Amino acid sequence: MKARMLAFKSFYAPALSILELRWAAGIIFLSHGLPKLQHGPEWVQAFGQMGFPGFFAYISGTMETVGGALLIIGLGSRLAAAFLTLEMAIAFLRVDFAFRPFARSPQL
Repeated sequence: MKARMLAFKSFYAPALSILELRWAAGIIFLSHGLPKLQHGPEWVQAFGQMGFPGFFAYISGTMETVGGALLIIGLGSRLAAAFLTLEMAIAFLRVDFAFRPFARSPQL
């Protein structure tokens, strides 16, 4: 019986870990996308201050909400992950990397 349980755990462990990672990423994206859609005008102003056109707040909110939900339910998760990766890469390069290219401390 113990050998059967060990075989069961070793067979399904990779699939379960991927499922957990997909759920975690989906919940994170969903929790960051919903506020952008619920409080649109504030996010339009914030996106304008970051150098993006204001309507990108709605595009980003929609991508994160729909993509997060798709990751959670597992429907089209590879395509959703690709779009979310592209969105995060653009955000990083445009906002974080533009202001702190190598994250140097100003004291150095």
